[in-house]
Amino acid sequence: MPHSAHRTEDGLEVEKRIPAQRPENGAGQVEGAFKRALIEEALTRLDREQREVLVALHYCRFPVSEVAVQLNIPTRTVNARALSALKAIRSFLNQSPQP
Repeated sequence: MPHSAHRTEDGLEVEKRIPAQRPENGAGQVEGAFKRALIEEALTRLDREQREVLVALHYCRFPVSEVAVQLNIPTRTVNARALSALKAIRSFLNQSPQP
């Protein structure tokens, strides 16, 4: 699987794994692009701490313990930030128009 590495504002080095994309039909491509754009918008609305944790856990697939070490915070804090970030994203997506 292809990947790229970059650093967050705090200097946390993250490796972003880029999943292979399945070919989609025209309608599926539009819907997929719309969903990705909504999720990107939702991520920009999170505070920096929530976004860092969510990206490290869900996009980079780091374990909670590794995120805690990298950010120098307790694992309970990692879990709490992830939960609040997911709730905020869910709320944003529920308020957004559907294609």
